[in-house]
Amino acid sequence: MKGRSKDMEKQIKFLGVNLTPYSDMSPDGGLAVCSGLERHAGSLRPVVLHGTSYALPEDKTDVRLLAVHDTASFSHFIFQDSSRQLYWSSRTTSQVLENFGEPLSGEVSVKALGNTLVAIDGDGMHYYVWEDGQYTYLGQQMPHLPLVFGLRGSVVEQSTEIEIKGDYSSVQNPSGPIGALYVLTEEDRAAVNAVLPGFVNQLLADYKERNEFVYPFFVRWGYETVFGDMLYSPPVLMMPNSGGTVNVQSTLDAKANCDFFVTFFATVLDYSLAGVEEWKEELGRWADIITGINFYVSDPLAAYVSDGQYSQVWNSNSIATSGQRRNAGFGIVGDGGGRYWTQSAVKAYYSIHVQTPVVTDEEYNEKFRTTSVFWKVATIKPEGLEENAVVQMEANTLVNLGTQEHIDEEPLGEHDQLIPRYSFIYNQRLHIANVTRRLFGFQAETLFTHEAGHSSRTEYRYAFYIYCNDNGGNQVVKCDNGETSTASNFYWLYYPNPSGYKVVIEQTAVSSGDKKYAEVPMKEHPLLNGSYYFDDFNAVEFSSRDAGFSIEEQPLVDNPNKLYTSEVGTPYHFPSSGINTVGVGDILGLASVTTALSQGQFGQFPLMVFCSDGNYALQVSSEGLFSNVSPMQRDVCTNPDSITPTDGAIIFVSAKGVMTAAGSDIRCISEVLDGVPDEMATACITPPRDYFQDCLVAYDYAGRRLIFLSKEEETAWLMSLEDASWSQAGLGTVAAIVNVYPYSYIQFVERHEVLRLDKAYLYEDETVYTGKLLTRPLKLDSLQLKSIHQFVLEGNYSHVQKMTLYASNNGRQWLKLGESTSRRVLTPGRYFKYYRIGIDTSLTEAENLSGVRVDYALRPERRYR
Repeated sequence: MKGRSKDMEKQIKFLGVNLTPYSDMSPDGGLAVCSGLERHAGSLRPVVLHGTSYALPEDKTDVRLLAVHDTASFSHFIFQDSSRQLYWSSRTTSQVLENFGEPLSGEVSVKALGNTLVAIDGDGMHYYVWEDGQYTYLGQQMPHLPLVFGLRGSVVEQSTEIEIKGDYSSVQNPSGPIGALYVLTEEDRAAVNAVLPGFVNQLLADYKERNEFVYPFFVRWGYETVFGDMLYSPPVLMMPNSGGTVNVQSTLDAKANCDFFVTFFATVLDYSLAGVEEWKEELGRWADIITGINFYVSDPLAAYVSDGQYSQVWNSNSIATSGQRRNAGFGIVGDGGGRYWTQSAVKAYYSIHVQTPVVTDEEYNEKFRTTSVFWKVATIKPEGLEENAVVQMEANTLVNLGTQEHIDEEPLGEHDQLIPRYSFIYNQRLHIANVTRRLFGFQAETLFTHEAGHSSRTEYRYAFYIYCNDNGGNQVVKCDNGETSTASNFYWLYYPNPSGYKVVIEQTAVSSGDKKYAEVPMKEHPLLNGSYYFDDFNAVEFSSRDAGFSIEEQPLVDNPNKLYTSEVGTPYHFPSSGINTVGVGDILGLASVTTALSQGQFGQFPLMVFCSDGNYALQVSSEGLFSNVSPMQRDVCTNPDSITPTDGAIIFVSAKGVMTAAGSDIRCISEVLDGVPDEMATACITPPRDYFQDCLVAYDYAGRRLIFLSKEEETAWLMSLEDASWSQAGLGTVAAIVNVYPYSYIQFVERHEVLRLDKAYLYEDETVYTGKLLTRPLKLDSLQLKSIHQFVLEGNYSHVQKMTLYASNNGRQWLKLGESTSRRVLTPGRYFKYYRIGIDTSLTEAENLSGVRVDYALRPERRYR
């Protein structure tokens, strides 16, 4: 016996595209196709992108938008064409493109900070500054001036009279034992120490007041900039007097007025700069940043003990040990033969040396190994540079050396050229990541002190090959120079990288071209960010090398998990405290977070770093840098171009699909698109998950929606953040998207324009927009067979909507039951298990479709008595 059917009614709301779960379980109202429509406030309305349109010149079809350079005084678009040439245009005159700079290499990204553009390509960072109505190219780094330091001075010879009573005839005999030291008598020792220490100390103080150097010291230079002092040169050892003490000689005749002669070199610091006019011109381009060149010196490295006692003498005409000759402290040590640069013959007049009180050799040498404080003694304006000049200091600078400004921090690798793969502007700082460093090759002339006074010696050219094992690699950095220099011994050599382990010195004779090599070890400096060679003043031995000696340059260091943060307001300088290691893989991208990771931590982790081993949050320090790295989760970003910040969250694409990171809550928001492909859903050309792997993302701040666009397909995916629903639209292909809060700039290929999304909807617009939707199989709350009597399209609209009804009993083969353009559709009384509704829409922006009302009846079941 048949049961009686019962009329039923169901109101179905359109939910947006929802391809999961399977068709027999999907909720009624989920859509397989929602093209040209998007869900807003519970209803579907047309997809329209509104904003300010900027037309591009018709003859520049190959340009791609790289950045928007916005300041209080100007707003520019930055483009690049297929030849890698950069262009700029004002937003008010977007159809006029002006080129600037030279073509770059490879794909380029651009970031803007203040009036400076940073263009990053495969060769590193290129800086451009906006001034006088144009972009001026500054270069890839601040200029590395080839400043060579030297000393100018003369021999100081002063004498004092002391009464000597002892007999020193054995000392006066030059045929005495080699290196023999003789002790003054107790009476003479008392007389000498009553006069000589005060005399020497006063003499040294007089020349110190004149800003003249007597003891060895280190010197370096650095830039004074509007952002602070930076780019410090390697310290160079200067040796006015080799032994760190003065030379005291006497005849030691037994008489009341025996002369004691004190001699030493008193020198001023000078510098030379070849091609000074060209360097001044280059510095002129950096005039808004570089305001001066600072000179820094270390404390004097004295072996002399000012309050020590004189007690021993020795004959300088006898053969003495090398240590005694050095401790005599007269002049600069010469070549391996131990000769001195004397510049006068005064040394021959007085054959007896009075041994000055000095520290031990080990104590003296330790001073060279551990010097780390450098005091600023002078500043020169760039326009005041000369080819050769004395460094002019204020009066009593050396007397008050300990009160001068000093170098607070020597940034690690600040000379290296940085080649980042990713960059990001946050908190007025430039952040760069996944960095390859090209270790800097200094001009060889700038790393050592030259020996003068022997013009008859052969001239050589020098090159240094610094070997490093930075970050587990093996690098060779060549420090070369085409200029000639006189022969020299290399007692000290410093390179600003702690991983240096040896240096090969190549010596080329200018006249013959013959080459010799010396290999010496380097080790990490205990207090500076560098490595050094120092062998207690032992001479470097040069020898010939066979052909198997390899000195090929390889200066690149790969740091894929390093994040560099610049100083505030300057993209040129990255302090050591701003370098962070994030994860153990490659950094893939960066984005800022505006909400807390957990309760009570609002704003504590403002930067999110995407890595190949997962994602990390960085904690900000009181200085504005990052002090702590916290792992968040392991969903690896597979499309770095998709990383997009929104209001309180970050969007990115992983292998799962589209992810959102809002505080500590990281989840997939595209799971509803991961269902079985629907044969009737012709709008889906590429599977959504595959589409997202190569897409670009725009965030419409005004409309609170995400727009996923393609460079290859005209179909775009949209997600309403307010309704958490997906839809599609044929918006066209794009060349580029630039997100600059609070706008997104989309460059459309076919339209040949840049569209700034700055308006949500224009409800007064009467334009009719077409769309298409197709529901997923409707079960009407039951898998029983049912018959639809009629369905009514709900919404606010005034134009014709074409509606089609499909039916199926297996969910795979669909029968078209009919179509209609009226609001109400009557259907025949056949029974089916599943139904689908397709609608071709015509709506203005003020109109909407909310759903359908379905009147239906379940097929009565057969019941047996």
